[in-house]
Amino acid sequence: MATEAVLRRVNREVLAAHMQGCLLEAIKHGNAEQKVDELMKRIDKMAE
Repeated sequence: MATEAVLRRVNREVLAAHMQGCLLEAIKHGNAEQKVDELMKRIDKMAE
């Protein structure tokens, strides 16, 4: 259980970093749709 909690926290931090970096840049440059798709794939992978 403790290991799972740590993994969830790490996954959340990775996701937040991805959103703050890549996703914001994609929005600025007009290719947000592609990055949102990537983000959804990451979320799906985390939910497995």
